[in-house]
Amino acid sequence: MNLAWQDLNTVFPNQLWIPLSEEDIPGVTTQPNAYSNAAAHRVARLNHGCLQALIQWLNAHLDLAQPPRIWPGAAALPSLWEMVTGTAITLGNQRLVLIPSDALDTEEFCVPQEWVDIPQWAADYYLGIQVDVEQGELHCWGYTSHRTLKTQSHYDPIYHTYALEHKAMIPDLDLLWVAQDLDLKEKAPLPPLPQLTSIEADHFLTQLSQPSPYSPRLDLAFTHWAALLANDDWRQQLYQARLQHRAGVTSGDVAIPPMAHAPLPTLRDTVINTAVWLQDQLDQVAQNLSWVLLPAFAPEPVGLRSQTPELDAILAQLQHKSVAIPRTARSAYHNLQVGANQLRLYAVTWPRISTEAIPEWFLLLILLGQPNHRLTPGTKLRIRDATGILIERELHTRSIHQYIYGGVSGTWSETFGVTITLADGASLTLPEFAFNPAI
Repeated sequence: MNLAWQDLNTVFPNQLWIPLSEEDIPGVTTQPNAYSNAAAHRVARLNHGCLQALIQWLNAHLDLAQPPRIWPGAAALPSLWEMVTGTAITLGNQRLVLIPSDALDTEEFCVPQEWVDIPQWAADYYLGIQVDVEQGELHCWGYTSHRTLKTQSHYDPIYHTYALEHKAMIPDLDLLWVAQDLDLKEKAPLPPLPQLTSIEADHFLTQLSQPSPYSPRLDLAFTHWAALLANDDWRQQLYQARLQHRAGVTSGDVAIPPMAHAPLPTLRDTVINTAVWLQDQLDQVAQNLSWVLLPAFAPEPVGLRSQTPELDAILAQLQHKSVAIPRTARSAYHNLQVGANQLRLYAVTWPRISTEAIPEWFLLLILLGQPNHRLTPGTKLRIRDATGILIERELHTRSIHQYIYGGVSGTWSETFGVTITLADGASLTLPEFAFNPAI
């Protein structure tokens, strides 16, 4: 993520900003073998750093009758992070779920369904946290209640998430601490989960323990998955089984290499390698789909110039939202049709190095209508990785701009998929985007 964090701190001085030190994340960065795949390891790194920094801040700045407690306990965290992102802590009689993200912006607050609809997991409040390891800072940008998530957010039945618009979040965290002091209850009623028989549980455990580079959370109907996950013994069995059948490894005794040395993705015929854009090239997949590579950005006194007025105007607007794009970035666009809609997708990419000296890359996607065409309200842009959906953007009727965008970052071993969906249900899934300079 490349954000102007100092500018954000000035714009939002009343929101909570917490320094993130290297000491906050060593527990998981040195334990890649605690997870079955690189995606789960990345989730763990993000959550562990967020958890440690926030607990230290709470203990130092709030007059708590009892220190924050990790739910259900620190020992259970690897079995949770193997399956889903998010961490729960208990403050007094209330539960708070931390949802960290290194996404580019905060237009939506996306919460996995597990933290909302599993009765044993549901919390009173949910805290949105931006994590920027590169800048060494956490941005606690807003919170909401369980009741609000159930009544005002958008539920995605495909990716099993609840998404709440930014304007519905409460940015003043002082109100959260007051609610904790008053012991306000904000959980909406939830139906009980179905009871699995031991035979059903064994069948699901066998099915889900098979090697995969992603969480198995979307491989079952949610009610079955939730019932399995809510049982501590079954969840631990699944976690241990997945460690023994690590993705791409036949023996449980063979260690997964650290993320810094993770293998580059095998570029299949359906993957677009954006790294070659930096060499003024398009790979064969992009050429076959008629992608158009744009010239390198030209530096301007303020911002960048792409020689494409349409993209220039959008990037200028994004700069006001603290989206910083380096001069080394390259961009391309693709004209496509979804249903009767003529759309254009811009992609901007660039490499970066994390503070842990891990090669990473960034992908910024911008969706709009082709010239003389408009993006229709209800159009959605979804970006996902191996763990599930990362970002979902929707054009609303009252949206000021006629485009939607989202940005994600990952290691060179990670790929990102994109799906465009119209209000009438028509959809298009594009080939995944990768970044492999070795090709």
